[in-house]
Amino acid sequence: VFLEQMRIHGNDGGVLMIPGSVIDVHGSESMTLTHPISDDAVDEIFTNKAEYIEEMAQRLAPVLAAEKASWAPAEGEPLIDGIRAKFEPIMAQSDLICDGIGYPVGLVMGDETVVLDFPNRSVREPKEGEGKYRYGFRIAPELVRTVLRDDEPDWVNTIFLSTRFSAWRIGGYNEYLYTFFKCLTDERIAYADGWFSEAHDDSASIKVGGYEIQRRCPHLKADLEKFGVVEGNNLTCNLHGWQWDLDSGRCKTTKGHELRARKL
Repeated sequence: VFLEQMRIHGNDGGVLMIPGSVIDVHGSESMTLTHPISDDAVDEIFTNKAEYIEEMAQRLAPVLAAEKASWAPAEGEPLIDGIRAKFEPIMAQSDLICDGIGYPVGLVMGDETVVLDFPNRSVREPKEGEGKYRYGFRIAPELVRTVLRDDEPDWVNTIFLSTRFSAWRIGGYNEYLYTFFKCLTDERIAYADGWFSEAHDDSASIKVGGYEIQRRCPHLKADLEKFGVVEGNNLTCNLHGWQWDLDSGRCKTTKGHELRARKL
C-alpha cells in the first residue's frame, strides 16, 4: 500500500524487502535486490494476504505448541507466596515508585486473587468489602507460574506485550506501575527509582492564573508554562489531559502525582 501510494505521487524510489532480503547499493544510482523466495512468491504475500496468514499459522503451529508445552501447569500451590517472595523485596527498595502507584492493584489468576498493596509495600489476600481495585489484571495462572519459575525480571515483555492478559483501570495510565513490572531485580529497581528521583526535581516555579506552581508536570515532566491551562482553581496539562486542584495540589486524574501550588 505504501509503495503504491509513493508511486501515485511520483516517487519510484521505494524498495520492498522481507526477512531474508539482501540489498547491495552501488553509489546513489544503482543497487541489486534479492529475496529468499521468488518475486512472484513475494507478490503473493501481499495480493493474497488471507491465504498467506493461514499458511503461516499452520507453519508456526508446532512452534507455538512447543512454547505452550514449556509453560508451568495451571494447577498447583497458591500463587500468593511466590508473588510475595518476588515482589515484597522490590517494593521495599522503591519508595518513589510505590508512592507513584499509590493504591492497591489486583491480580486475578484463575480462581485466585492477590493484592499488590503498594502503599503498604505488601502482597496480601483481598479484604472483605474492599470492592474493585483501581487497577487490575487478569492473567492465566500458568503464565504467572511460568514467569515465577523462570525468575523473569520483566513481566511487561513476557506477559503484557504478549497481550495474553486483560486489564481494567479507574483513572489514567500509571507509568510507575508498568515500570515496577519491568524492574523485578535489585539492579533494575535501583536504576528506575534513581531515574525517577532525579527527574522528580520540581524546584522551578512559574506564576499562572493567580497561582505559583511547579514548572514541571508531576505526570511526565511536561513544561506547564507551555502546556498548563488554569481555569478557576483547576489546572489542566494539555499534553496528556491530566488535571489538578490548585488549592490542595491534589491530582484529579489519578491518585498520587501531587502538584506543588500556592495561591498568590
